[in-house]
Amino acid sequence: MAEPSGDLLCRLARVIAERRGSQPEVSYVAGLLARGEDALLKKVGEEA
Repeated sequence: MAEPSGDLLCRLARVIAERRGSQPEVSYVAGLLARGEDALLKKVGEEA
């Protein structure tokens, strides 16, 4: 059974917040955040 979209978004936000403090060399998400908003938006567009 799929989880409600609100739960998924909360989990995603939690993971992003956790990864934000990681080293970009260790965490893909931290690296993406370090490259800036354009890189992040491009990745979101690719995955949509």
